[in-house]
Amino acid sequence: MEEKITQIHEVRSIVDKFADREGRRPRIMLANFGFVENDHDITETATALADMGFDVDMEPWGRNYIDVAQDALDNDVHVISVNSIKGEYKFLIVKLLEELASYDREDIMIAVSGQVVAHSVIKELYGSGASAVLVNKGYVDFAKEILSELEIILF
Repeated sequence: MEEKITQIHEVRSIVDKFADREGRRPRIMLANFGFVENDHDITETATALADMGFDVDMEPWGRNYIDVAQDALDNDVHVISVNSIKGEYKFLIVKLLEELASYDREDIMIAVSGQVVAHSVIKELYGSGASAVLVNKGYVDFAKEILSELEIILF
């Protein structure tokens, strides 16, 4: 437990440095495509990222990629994290990236979170354009991956 707390403080330190350079904290929007019985996964992800210093927006359930892209633009987010029904991730990533590109906003990252992502599709997700993938509830690693990619994109 102590090691996990140390890791969280490490991420918070990286977030603070990001905020000093960017003038604000990294902002992530969690988008839940489709309808699920409960929102435990997405709420857990939001809480973990907020605890590490991210500003977190949550989209209503069942939004389409056009609405999500527009909300990302309106809310000036750095990252859209896609939470989807199995098998739709690749399609949604591609469509979101196309929609963002139509507004010249290729700087907005796409991440995948939510339900446990099978190891067999992780490579495919990155190949589709995802910049970060949450694996086995590894929120610290997920946050670090997002921050690392933001460094490349923004600085």
